[in-house]
Amino acid sequence: MSRDYRIDFLKGIAIFLVVLGHVLQYGLNDYSNNPIFVIIYSFHMPLFIFLSGYIAYFSFSKDKKISYIFKRFIQLMLPFVFWGVLVCFMESFLSYYKDGIFPIGEYLLNLLIVPEHGLWYLYVLFIFNIVHFLLSVIYKKIKTNYIKICIVIMSISLIVLLFLLPLPNKLGLINISFLAPFYGIGILMNYIKCKKSVDFKNKYLAIFLSVLMISCLVLVVIKNGNYYLNKGIIDSNYFFNILNKFIKFFIAFEISFTLFYLSGYINQELIINKYISNVGFYSLDIYIFQLVPTYLLIYLQNRINVYLYTYVLSLLISVLLIILIILFSKYIIRKVKILSLLCLGKYNIN
Repeated sequence: MSRDYRIDFLKGIAIFLVVLGHVLQYGLNDYSNNPIFVIIYSFHMPLFIFLSGYIAYFSFSKDKKISYIFKRFIQLMLPFVFWGVLVCFMESFLSYYKDGIFPIGEYLLNLLIVPEHGLWYLYVLFIFNIVHFLLSVIYKKIKTNYIKICIVIMSISLIVLLFLLPLPNKLGLINISFLAPFYGIGILMNYIKCKKSVDFKNKYLAIFLSVLMISCLVLVVIKNGNYYLNKGIIDSNYFFNILNKFIKFFIAFEISFTLFYLSGYINQELIINKYISNVGFYSLDIYIFQLVPTYLLIYLQNRINVYLYTYVLSLLISVLLIILIILFSKYIIRKVKILSLLCLGKYNIN
């Protein structure tokens, strides 16, 4: 099966936003109130999970063996653990430089209990892939349509329940509960596309979705990512917390789906679009290796209190980092088998 051009294109857009978001986060003094930062963080990881679910539909159509679990562990969890341990040491050295303590034991324990460091996406995606795989195997083995319908309903109910429950910040449960619907919607979109039951080239729908997306982006900037109706009573009010979470979900879904829909109109022959798609091809490499320069930015802040106040400089740094990471990964990491395995979870050398 040939690669889907628009998926690589969207992954290229998403990974650029990830890098830019981190550059802004560690380069601006008051990044949490920066409109560009708030916009990026309103949808960039849901878009990634949406695309992952979309791709997973093809993966399961050709790989039904139990070895799939081991393969995904190597591809996702090995880099997660390898880089997670490395990040723990990097954070410990920064802590030692700043406060004179080296809390490596505490950081390693948190890696297991609260897998929230820079590569949490790999952990969450592994959970989604395994649950999806097991449900798919069960679904294929059942011959009765009634039971199949029950499995689908139970799966959807579980996703809704996770979304509604006030979960603790342990084992990645908060990210899993919020992002699970995006993974499921991605699977559904690919299923619909394969069945050709929906027209993905309706210009009126494209215009409507675009206007709605712009409205969502305006709302994100105005509310600064906080959609509470009454800040005075929200923190202890379950209903308003769920309402806030639902609005965040709707905005992330609307923007992600609109970008997915509009990607069908992209001209594949334009040079800039080819470059963006190539960036998408290396999105995993960029996602992983951008951790290192991120910590260098933190070090610079602690050392000389430097902040990158201009948007132009932030954009240039992001583009430069992406180019350097692609070259580094393509001509060094992917050429050495052990590095390709540990850093990227890849068996084959490209």
